[in-house]
Amino acid sequence: MSRSSESQPSWGRFFGGCALVVLILGGGLWGLWSLRARKLETAQQVRQTVLQPYWDALPRADFAEVCAQLCTPERNRTAEPSVVAQRFADFTKAHGALKSVEIFSTTEGGVVGQSGQTMRVVVHMNFAKGRFLSLAYNLLRTDQQPWRIDSVTTSDREIAMPTF
Repeated sequence: MSRSSESQPSWGRFFGGCALVVLILGGGLWGLWSLRARKLETAQQVRQTVLQPYWDALPRADFAEVCAQLCTPERNRTAEPSVVAQRFADFTKAHGALKSVEIFSTTEGGVVGQSGQTMRVVVHMNFAKGRFLSLAYNLLRTDQQPWRIDSVTTSDREIAMPTF
């Protein structure tokens, strides 16, 4: 008996389906990769333009002026720069100099009904005497302003608020 061409498997259809699956999976992976790359780029930009200058200024006398540029008015009102600088000085006196800071995670978002964007940046700080500290910097960006520090929080019970 001979088979008709309708009942024989079509290799063209099979390979066409496989190609479609590969294209869909490849497009999804490319989308995830580009999203991750954009997130890393944003994190590096925020570190270079906001967080690193803020951390560098903590022990300096001009910390209040730096806070006026890098923090929101609400942050400067609730966390007086002189108090924050003193808490950092006390902490480094007890635990040694700040050795390294690594960005652990970033989460971008927005608030419904409010203009601007928010970003939560969780950082891990390591100090010379082995102390580890995790802080979350909540940043705010509006159409008129670049990223600015709006608040800083930690779950570490030894750290007095407002923190650095």
